[in-house]
Order: sequence, then C-alpha cells, then structure tokens
Amino acid sequence: MKHNRTGERTFGVGEWIENRYRVLSLVGGGGMSTLYRSIDEAKEGQPVALKIVKLDIPAADVPERLKRFQREFQLLTQLRHPNLVSVYDYGMTAEGELYFTMEWIEGQNLDPGERLLEPNATIPVIVQICRALAYLHARGIIHGDLKPSNVLMTHDDQVKIVDFGVALEAGMPDLRSSYYSPGYSAPEVRRRHAVDCRADLYSLGALWYALLVGEPPMFMVGMERLVRLTLLEALDNQSSLPREIGDVIGRLTATLPAERYTSANEAIEAINRIVGSTYTLE
Repeated sequence: MKHNRTGERTFGVGEWIENRYRVLSLVGGGGMSTLYRSIDEAKEGQPVALKIVKLDIPAADVPERLKRFQREFQLLTQLRHPNLVSVYDYGMTAEGELYFTMEWIEGQNLDPGERLLEPNATIPVIVQICRALAYLHARGIIHGDLKPSNVLMTHDDQVKIVDFGVALEAGMPDLRSSYYSPGYSAPEVRRRHAVDCRADLYSLGALWYALLVGEPPMFMVGMERLVRLTLLEALDNQSSLPREIGDVIGRLTATLPAERYTSANEAIEAINRIVGSTYTLE
C-alpha cells in the first residue's frame, strides 16, 4: 500500500482489500474515488470492479451519510438490466472508506477520441442507453454522470452503463455538483439546482452529439442554436443519418429541462419515427 501526493492511499497489485478482494490492477482514480480490477475470493475468484469512494464531508455528517449509502446501495444491488453493469456488494474498510463492487466488463468506452463509430451505428448504441435510463428512472434513480467514459461496449456491441457513484447524491445538489462533467452535465447540475431524470436525458444528447461531432457541446449563451448548426453540418457530411436526428439531439440538450423529452422511451419513439425503425420501448 502507498499514498499519492494528496495523501490518499492506493493498493498495489496483489494486495488485499478487506481480506476478501485481491487487487489485479489500478484502473483509474480521481478526486472522489479510485477504481481497481480485483478478484473476489469469496466468490471463487470472480473478477470484479471495486470502487473506493472518498468521503469528503464533515465528520459529524458521516453517520447519516452512511445510512443513506447503505439504504441506496441495497436498491442498486437489486438492479438487473442487460445494459447496466450489475452492482454486487458494498461496505466500509477498516479505515472508514466506503467501497462497492460491480460486474467487471471487458469492453471499450465510447470516448470519441479513442473509438470511432459510423453515424448510423450510433443509433443502436443510443437506444440501448435509453432503455437502461428508462429502467433506472422508473425506479426513481438518476445516474447523474452519463458520459462516454461511463459507457462500455463489449465485443458483441452490447452497451453497458457503469459507475453509479453519483446516483447516491440524487437529492443533494451541492454534493452532486462535485461530479460536474463539462460538456456532458446538464446546466441545472452546474447551477446546483434540483435535478430529475431529464438531467440524464441532457447527458444522453450531449453524448450522442460527441459521437457525431467528436466533442461534446460546451454550455454557453446561444448554445442551442450552435448545437443545431454544428450537428447539421456534421450530418450533411454523411448520408447514413437523416437531418431530423439533429432535432432529437437538440431537444435532448435543451437548456431548460421542460423543453427536453419527458422520458427516455419518448426519445426512442422519436428515433423510430425518423428512421422508420421498430426499436422496442423499455
């Protein structure tokens, strides 16, 4: 075990976490969490993704936060959907760090700088994400950090949404704003306003925009007009997607939540009308 420059500890290959999880590799880390690929020795060596979450809150607030964490993760461990990573277990280390484990997915994320999709290939990807979001929203869960790095594609083109760390902060705007992802988070997240499922729909539109344009839309005055103009230019340079897809993305990324679709299923219906597809609703 060692500590980084900020004083936070990290585990090395072969080290144990809570005498149950053996670290295979450090996948990545940020200001709020660290992710490891590990083996769960209690489940016959099953590979898992283990995330340790930093509790950046006053000590007096820890007991209540832990109660919320346990209550909400009990719900997350019950979620099962083909387009969502499965959450397995949660707990606290002896040092007082929260952690949870998830299904380990072999796949590549949707970072437009690393993975290029043909424009028409983005539609089944977006529909799969819509189904996962509709499943979450029907259960009162907002993902809260939908972006290319949190969406994986397996070798058989199945989409898996990962990382539910922000989902725990649905009703706490100040904490949720700590996870603000420029270009992908809805304006109301940046402004620390209350959010609902339409914040995820904004992120969905921003992700689709990035897959077509190569980068997400940056929030600014007059953004909606710029989004539509840039999309139309991108769509005009290829022939596999109709220009009306730009209207769908424009509505998803509307600045005001009231101007977006009301559900992920409604977005699937719009796609079906435009491209003549028959994608089923969640």
